Amino acid sequence: LAKVHTDDNGSDMMNKALPREKFEACCDIAGLAISST
Repeated sequence: LAKVHTDDNGSDMMNKALPREKFEACCDIAGLAISST
């Protein structure tokens, strides 16, 4: 196992309550697109 700093961990969006800015950064790291409704 390798330690991944929280700033580089895209999976944080799946297990933590995050502010919008951090959530969007996690989506970017994970390669997910954010669509507006």
